[in-house]
Amino acid sequence: MNSSLPGVTLLDLQLAVNCTLDEATLLMPTNAAGFMVGALICGVIIEFIDFQIVLLISTVACSATTAYFPLNRKFWILCLNSSVNGFLTGFMISGGNAWLLHLWGKASPPFLQAFHFCFGLGAFIGPLVAEPFLLPLHHEEIEIHVNSSHLNSSLHLNSSFPYTSDDLKIQYAYGSLSLASLIIAAAFLAAYCAQRTNKPHPSIDEMKSDCKQKPISAVKYYGSVMLCCFFMFFNYGLELSFGQLLTAFVVDSNLKLSKSKASFMTSVYWGAFTFFRCFTIFLVDKFTSTKLIIFNLSLIGIANVFLVPFGCRIEWCLWVGVTLVGFGTSPLFATIFSFLGEYMKITSKVSSLLFVACYAGAFVMPYVVGVTVETHPDVFLYQSALCAVSLCLVFFGLFFIKRAQLLDKCEEENNNVELRNKHIADAQP
Repeated sequence: MNSSLPGVTLLDLQLAVNCTLDEATLLMPTNAAGFMVGALICGVIIEFIDFQIVLLISTVACSATTAYFPLNRKFWILCLNSSVNGFLTGFMISGGNAWLLHLWGKASPPFLQAFHFCFGLGAFIGPLVAEPFLLPLHHEEIEIHVNSSHLNSSLHLNSSFPYTSDDLKIQYAYGSLSLASLIIAAAFLAAYCAQRTNKPHPSIDEMKSDCKQKPISAVKYYGSVMLCCFFMFFNYGLELSFGQLLTAFVVDSNLKLSKSKASFMTSVYWGAFTFFRCFTIFLVDKFTSTKLIIFNLSLIGIANVFLVPFGCRIEWCLWVGVTLVGFGTSPLFATIFSFLGEYMKITSKVSSLLFVACYAGAFVMPYVVGVTVETHPDVFLYQSALCAVSLCLVFFGLFFIKRAQLLDKCEEENNNVELRNKHIADAQP
């Protein structure tokens, strides 16, 4: 909910601080910048402090920054609020991801998918919670019926009085989210008091031993990390630009749909995102991570066939494309962690670096789209196509490195078996 609510309420937040839409879209980059710093610092801190304490403190602090969002009346304070909120969210997501890897080791893929399913579920609920509190684009038309023995006509009056910050109602949506964060923090505190031990999963030691026996070369290791960072950059840039700027695009595009319908379309996007991730929790044990990634990249490619040529002109094509992007981006974030963990060890520092790459994408993509969405809404669709092509190219590079590493491991194991058999044969009289 924390990621989708600012996007859905962007036009109302614009009213709260009396700024232009171009300026209001800076909330996304400032939030992303805060997240990047938070994820980096979290990657260092969790080496020395218990994961549970980090998550507890960041959740409580995040509830306060969330509640203050709609109360800002100055643009620079709203941007600062957004940045601090992103910083704390970086702690929660990066720390939560690293904690799951620590607790479950090689058995973590279903739990990572469940963790990110909850992210999608909150993003799906966010627009539904916000929709009743959004101000309409125009005051409702007032209809006055004049009845007499000689006249039965209707007079339509369209109020043109502008909104003010006193008309805002989104504080109730943000207050609900803040309260939910406090309830989660209370659950964390109860769990910490009940069970303070935080031992790593046994497979963590197995992975360390495996890495010592069959180390990955520096070129492959750093090449994998770099390519994975690019993958996260384009994936999260696409995911959040849709989740946060879809409402503004739908309102400003040639279709000129209402804010209520735009909010509902955003919910459909996050609903598709959440729905497919729910199934991925169970599919991840049935199919390899490679097959899941290829399938989802195919969905994103098909979505762009509908979006790029027709998304600004035909409403049903926009609905189909938005839904398919939701399906396609859904499991990629968690699945790429599983893909990477199949041939190299993911440390907390690497995990934090990947999250920094995520929000670098969330910083750049929404900013580029945000400053042009009002005057050139087609840019929103073009960046979707750019991200789809880039994701495919980067994954091809990752697949090549993984295949080479696994072949090297297989060759080394065969050589060890041959050497062992030779020693046994030489030992026989």
